[in-house]
Amino acid sequence: MRRRKEDRRRENNLAILLLIPVSLLMAAFIIFAVADDWKQQDAAAREQQETKEPEPLTIETPDPCDTGSIVIYANGGVYAFYGTFDIKNDGRDGEEIIMTLEGYMEAEYPHGVPEVKETYGP
Repeated sequence: MRRRKEDRRRENNLAILLLIPVSLLMAAFIIFAVADDWKQQDAAAREQQETKEPEPLTIETPDPCDTGSIVIYANGGVYAFYGTFDIKNDGRDGEEIIMTLEGYMEAEYPHGVPEVKETYGP
């Protein structure tokens, strides 16, 4: 009886020893099959992207506007200019800003007309 138990134990151990490499081999085959399928899907997706034609790009630039208003707050008053602007130099090149304005100007003094001392020079 003792011998039968030992024989069964040996058979079980042998079966386990044979089962481990077989299961590892099957797992490797499954991994390789899945990896190959992923590679094929990736190659198909890349091919589809390469053959896809790009959509035409439309860039619209509106015509520049040359009318508007400027509001200046100075000497306790509010000065507003309304009309057409012609900007010859916007100052980006380091030179003075040069603008020609055509239109009309309004002035409002919310705190009364300020007393302006005329001073000329520095």
